[in-house]
Amino acid sequence: MTCHRILIKLIPLLIISALFLPRCSNILASRDIQGEEAAIPPDMGLVRLNLDNGSPLNRSLLPNPVFAYYELVFTDAGNSDNSITETITGKNTAVSIKAGVWNLAVTAFVRRAGQDFSAAAGESSSPLVVEAGGTTSAEIFLYARTDGKGSFSYTASFPWGLDKAELTLQSFADPSVEKKVDLLASPGLTNPGSFDELPSGFYLLFLSLEKDGQVAGKTEAVHIYDNLDTRADYAFTASDFAKAAFFSGTVSMSDALSADYTITAVYLFSSDGNEISYMYDTTIEWPDWTIRARAYSGPAYFKVELGKDTDSDGSPDIFRLSKSQPINLSTEGKSGIVLTVEKYAITGISSVVTPDLTEAFEGDKITLNIAPATGKQLEGGTLGYTYGSTTVKLDELAAVPSFTMPGADISIVAGFEDVPDAGLIVDGVPVTPAPTGLTTALANIATDVTGGSYPSAGKQYTIVLGANEAIGPQQLIYPGKTVTITIKGSGAPRTVSLSTPSSSLFALGNGVTLILDDKIILQGIHNNNAPLVVVNSGAVFEMHESTGLIDNIFNATGTLDGGGGVYVASGGTFTMTGGTIADSGALSGGGVYVASGGKFDMSGGTISSNSSQRGGGVYVASAVTPSSGFTMTGGSIFGNHINISNFGGGGVYVASGGEFVMDGESTINGNGNIFDNGGGVYVASGGKLTMKGKSSISGNEADERGGGVYVASSGEFVMEGESTIRGNKSTADGGGGGVYVHSGGEFAMNGGIINSNTALENGGGVYMTGGDFTMNGGTISGNTAASTGGGVYMTGGGFIMNGGTISGNQAASSGGGVSVPGGVFTLDGGTISANTVDDGLSGGLGGGVSVTTGLTTWGKFVMKTGSIGGNQATSSGGGVYVKGLNTDFTMEGGTISGNTAPNGGGVYAGSWFTMEGGSISVNIASASGGGVYVKEIFTLTGGTITGNTAPAGSGVFVVYDFVMGADARVAADNRVFISNNVTAGTDPGIIELSGSAGTDPIAVIDLDVNSGFAAEQWAGKTLLERGGGFGMATPLPRSRFILGNFVNPQTPSVSVPIDPAHYSIDATGRLRRQ
Repeated sequence: MTCHRILIKLIPLLIISALFLPRCSNILASRDIQGEEAAIPPDMGLVRLNLDNGSPLNRSLLPNPVFAYYELVFTDAGNSDNSITETITGKNTAVSIKAGVWNLAVTAFVRRAGQDFSAAAGESSSPLVVEAGGTTSAEIFLYARTDGKGSFSYTASFPWGLDKAELTLQSFADPSVEKKVDLLASPGLTNPGSFDELPSGFYLLFLSLEKDGQVAGKTEAVHIYDNLDTRADYAFTASDFAKAAFFSGTVSMSDALSADYTITAVYLFSSDGNEISYMYDTTIEWPDWTIRARAYSGPAYFKVELGKDTDSDGSPDIFRLSKSQPINLSTEGKSGIVLTVEKYAITGISSVVTPDLTEAFEGDKITLNIAPATGKQLEGGTLGYTYGSTTVKLDELAAVPSFTMPGADISIVAGFEDVPDAGLIVDGVPVTPAPTGLTTALANIATDVTGGSYPSAGKQYTIVLGANEAIGPQQLIYPGKTVTITIKGSGAPRTVSLSTPSSSLFALGNGVTLILDDKIILQGIHNNNAPLVVVNSGAVFEMHESTGLIDNIFNATGTLDGGGGVYVASGGTFTMTGGTIADSGALSGGGVYVASGGKFDMSGGTISSNSSQRGGGVYVASAVTPSSGFTMTGGSIFGNHINISNFGGGGVYVASGGEFVMDGESTINGNGNIFDNGGGVYVASGGKLTMKGKSSISGNEADERGGGVYVASSGEFVMEGESTIRGNKSTADGGGGGVYVHSGGEFAMNGGIINSNTALENGGGVYMTGGDFTMNGGTISGNTAASTGGGVYMTGGGFIMNGGTISGNQAASSGGGVSVPGGVFTLDGGTISANTVDDGLSGGLGGGVSVTTGLTTWGKFVMKTGSIGGNQATSSGGGVYVKGLNTDFTMEGGTISGNTAPNGGGVYAGSWFTMEGGSISVNIASASGGGVYVKEIFTLTGGTITGNTAPAGSGVFVVYDFVMGADARVAADNRVFISNNVTAGTDPGIIELSGSAGTDPIAVIDLDVNSGFAAEQWAGKTLLERGGGFGMATPLPRSRFILGNFVNPQTPSVSVPIDPAHYSIDATGRLRRQ
């Protein structure tokens, strides 16, 4: 493979689109939020920071740093000798600075062994204009230092039997600096490894896989930071491999663009936006390119990626994608493809909304200049852009609204309204003279409510703020009165900051409704002893579009239990249709605390970058009434985390009796618990989580158990509809990358998808330990466990599968689909297919299902209906593997077909296996037992064994005891092989008859012989025995068995037919030589 500055790669559109978020939070980073301890002095303004360690396109693999702190250096744009240095600990926070024009440089530090190292740095792209009393925003991208050293660690799992598996890490600036590893040289399911002492900077990663002439793999860009580790985890299944073809052509780019950009990649998609293939071989002679990719026929399109070096180190720091170009492809390949670098169009431009660019590459940052006409202001919730049927709303609270250009032509949209006069409006009538400021307006409302005759239906008050304001705590409590107060900004976003510590900005009493309507930000205090807003019984708090509640750390030393942002007491109601709750914290519920009997409805907005001990984003206590609890039908909870060990719920914590319902397109993503359980959601004992609609829990991490969801003892989780749990991780010694169900917990899966989750140990998709799991529908697919149970792992309790699919999962040692080292697994419908188990050393057990127990554990598998097909194991039990003193497998119906393994293509019976019905067919064993390998006792009373293949025992391979009932049949095309067990020094295997019905032959027997084919060794040995249902006076039915061949299983290609003239079975069931 020739590697140049032009990197050709092909990756899924789904992945690319996920990278176009304008802000990507580090889910495990420390977030000490710094609010303003007092009112901002009149000659100062507020700078709101967003520090991001990546390019705006975020197409690279980045380290997961926990930066100790950030150093900010503000330099006067007009006098470089005048500078101010600040130190902060949060990535998303605000600092106050004297009004003026400033350049900002940021350095991020990590702490190792008590020493601080500057790992990354960045600076503002343009001077910051800070106005007295105003707020401005600054987004700083942090790039790796080029004079340090870091590391890259990885895991890579893939099917067994690969011809090539190679990982290469190559410096972009100097391709001669290269690290390479042959993953087949040290085989294992996850192939963990690392490259240490790498010079910091930008690298290209190539992961190349080949199997039977088909290819798969991955190519990515990697950032290496000083004293940090960048990590990647890859999982491939058989479906990722495909036939390859060559495609080639040229790239055409104008001289103006080529002066600034380098071509770094070419992406290839099918017409519906799905991945066509990963590139396998690339040769480049600029401007010509050739790639070997998945063979594809039909409409497709390409995109060209561009890289730009911003610090002259030779490495691209920003990346852009050109406009897509449709093309028709052939499975035989195609040449002469001309890719022209073009930009996407931006329309909807007017004199009042002007973007800084009128055309842009995908990934370009677009800033908007909003200049409303005189007397007009931006209407809340209207600013955004559209493409096709999609509308994306923008943050209207930002001083300079911006977004990352999507891969489409777009149109800017915005609505404007008359600027309201600052003051107070009562039931639609302005109060004159207008009160000055929020405090005065609230005082006027209190006087109006408590004095004179006040209507029982209440009044509607609207406060319009024309400036930022710092105020003390406000008790909006009016006993026996109905009061609705709306606060909105005039002309621009207005910040109301709390000036007094140890207090709430607003406390709402019975009958009071407080609405944050438009352009209002409530800001708290870093070391506060109260939630920012308290919603008492009978009160209502609403947040609408373009509102914010930020920067309040509640230390929970008072009488309340938590809620850095909002505390919803019993009987209180909080409705969030938009806005953001961010950068806050508490002992419980960093963003929101829903007390017992409280109600929180969220249909829009975001809860992000908060932290706590329980529920980094939201804490939900007992529901008490059917209408209480937390219902989320829209919006996002992301980037929150747990800040201390022994607690859980990075995104949401559902306490005993609490109820949390996710519906619509609500999302919980990118939250973390670096200490314990439940990266996304923690459901405590007695709590309940319901996922339905198109809700999603994705990209969360837990150090121990339940990367996506943790369900404690007596907790309950119901999943249905099109909901998804995807891409979550359990990263340490626990398990349950997607879901963990503790002893006594309950999980009912009626629909939805659990996909692409990973566990460092057991249960890539689901882990159960003594709980109950009922699967009536849905899909568990593409999950990976580094030990056992790629799809599902259970150590106790019960798992009943009535429907749905468990497919394409992987495990290292056993149970690619399902692993049962304890408990009862009942398959009564659904499909377990295309799962694999591979430890890299030909020791994988139970591709579909593995049931193994020890001396003190008990496991049982009952198969009533359903199918187990197309699974693979590298050692034994392609479909099912059962072993252990206390293990029992009963097959009453269903099908086990199309599975493969060296021993026991369909089933490996290392313990008790009873087949009463169903079918074991078309399975393949490369060594022994195509249908069933009998190491202990196999009882066949019904069902069919047919169409299986193996060199020895195509139907059944008998090491110990094969019990055949009256109606038992093994098809004539499937031989029953009886092992002589000479090597083991034990008695030969036997067939035990428990009754006899009919007159047709019930099996064809092959006999085991050692090298040299000493057939005499069988003379006088027992082949058949009477069982409990076979009369002692009745002769053994010799005619019911056909003697087949003498077979040496060590040399399976050689077999000798048994001559019936010289060998027969006598009435005692022994082989006689004539």
